[in-house]
Amino acid sequence: MTNKSTKQLEILRFIYRTEQKNGYPPTVREIGQAVNLSSTSTVHGHLSRLQKKGYLHKDPAKPRSLSVTTSGQEALGLNQAPLLMLNPQDDLALNPSAEPTFLPVPEQLIPKNDHLFMFQQPNANMQDSGILAGDYLIVYQQDTATNGDLVIVRPPEQPTQALRFFHEADHIRLQAEHAGQAPFIVGDISILGRVIGLYRNQL
Repeated sequence: MTNKSTKQLEILRFIYRTEQKNGYPPTVREIGQAVNLSSTSTVHGHLSRLQKKGYLHKDPAKPRSLSVTTSGQEALGLNQAPLLMLNPQDDLALNPSAEPTFLPVPEQLIPKNDHLFMFQQPNANMQDSGILAGDYLIVYQQDTATNGDLVIVRPPEQPTQALRFFHEADHIRLQAEHAGQAPFIVGDISILGRVIGLYRNQL
């Protein structure tokens, strides 16, 4: 998107998050407080420009009727998630120096976007579940799991990958779903996130 200021993006993001949290948009005064603008006329000016760009819609017949449009969501990157770039020295750390690559996510996942990332499955360990080597997985960032969750983990001496999580009596079983692949048994494991979808750009 072009011709959008940092302040306008702050305003747009605050309106969107308030809508998602409360079910209705913030007041002009609340917007000003959130983005450190003391003048309501300055806030009105930004809102007017956001409407002209097509990022905001306002029903003049209703109070507090601001809503972020599809174009506004695109301007915020809410229909995309970053592809996880792993640090070569520590396979479970995000690589802060990597230039992020973004991939599309389904519209129904947009409210969760702040916590999503994409991960490319490196092997065929989940192919019996329909997840092939090279597939992009949509992952909700969290560090806990319940039995049966498909999670992104790094088993000992293995690449980071998607596996099925099971917490058993005195260990954790990370179950592949590929004939002939034995489960990984560990005492503890760091979890990057829970897989909630799959993106494949070709069949």
